[in-house]
Amino acid sequence: MASILFATVGSWGDLFPFVGVAAELQRRGHDARIAASPAWRDIVTAAHTEFVPIGRPIGFDEFRQHPEIFGRLPFGLRAALNRFVFDQIDVLTEDLASAMDGVDLVVAHPAQLAAMNIAERFGTRRVVGTIFPSMIPSSYTVPGGSPVGPWSGTLGRVANKAAWVNASAVTALLFDRPINRHRRQLGLDPIRGAIIRLPLQADAMVVMAPPDIVGRPPDLPHHIVFTSFVGWDGGADRPLTSGTNAFLEAGDAPVLVTLGASSAVAAEDFFDHVTREVVDAGARALVVTGPAPPPEGRFDRDVVHVTDFEPFSNLAHRCRAAVHHAGIGTTIAVMRAGVPHLAVPRGFDQPQTAGLIEKLGVGVTVSWRHRRRGIRPGLERLLRDERLRVSAERLRETLGDDGAPPSANAVERCLNTP
Repeated sequence: MASILFATVGSWGDLFPFVGVAAELQRRGHDARIAASPAWRDIVTAAHTEFVPIGRPIGFDEFRQHPEIFGRLPFGLRAALNRFVFDQIDVLTEDLASAMDGVDLVVAHPAQLAAMNIAERFGTRRVVGTIFPSMIPSSYTVPGGSPVGPWSGTLGRVANKAAWVNASAVTALLFDRPINRHRRQLGLDPIRGAIIRLPLQADAMVVMAPPDIVGRPPDLPHHIVFTSFVGWDGGADRPLTSGTNAFLEAGDAPVLVTLGASSAVAAEDFFDHVTREVVDAGARALVVTGPAPPPEGRFDRDVVHVTDFEPFSNLAHRCRAAVHHAGIGTTIAVMRAGVPHLAVPRGFDQPQTAGLIEKLGVGVTVSWRHRRRGIRPGLERLLRDERLRVSAERLRETLGDDGAPPSANAVERCLNTP
């Protein structure tokens, strides 16, 4: 059996899919380990998976202190990579180099640039594991964060290619210098447009999303494999708390209100405002705050229940709808639950994920900037539009089984490829 190191960066939405696939590979007899910020040790070890701390402990306090990372692509990504990768590149290099000793395969998050460079330097086979194909060039798509496109037809594909050329130039200005400085330190050749090209140079790329949902462009290279959404969130080992379960059983199915994990640290007035709107609309609210403080308003406990964390895999299907930030982990859980979404995207890949929600007909979107006036009409449609509910239920049936087994299959194929 093989030794496989999963190296990730970011928050729970980036970590959880890797834990799910690593656990599946462990069940098959492989030695699978997770390398991530020391802040996430307890989550990984609770899943009975070996944890390798890399870099400094970057948790929710770091997100809270640097709200600029929630900016739109590519500038939010630049702020995040500066804090999580480039500012600690020497420590990451030392920790990852030690962790890769004797490893047969590295599975890296596309933003874990240090891991990709070090694996290349060691001659270790490498797979890039990603959740959403927003930074994979294609003449049928535009880069994640683009305000317009993609366009169809022959001229449309020319315009899409031009958008990717422009994105490559912009990201080269933002990222090539620190990435190539690290590559030169390792004795590697520099790469032009590294943030886009470096993941494509891996032996394989596993997109943990169903192609019939997110769309697989026909011009992608064969080494890019689409699987399905990985639903791991620790729910199998963590049942709902007694207070949450009692609230769910005491009345009508509530509206789930959440900002996930990382986005919750800069919640501003989101929880208080949305909770009031849900109650004023005549619905009950189940508010999952993550690391954010609870809503400030006073609410009847029969109508509003607040908790800091519950695994959405155990919770979302017992709600009638969800108001959330369009983080990919939360979105996957709500899709699998078959309930409609009101997406309020803020940064990272959230606007693109919100666009997918609308495209699939399972929800509506209100921009973060316009949430004060947009939540109420969006919520009213969410609760009253039967088409959204029917579409959400149909999507649940389409998604099928968890994506961890097919994703593990793709990793194993890379192990077995000469």
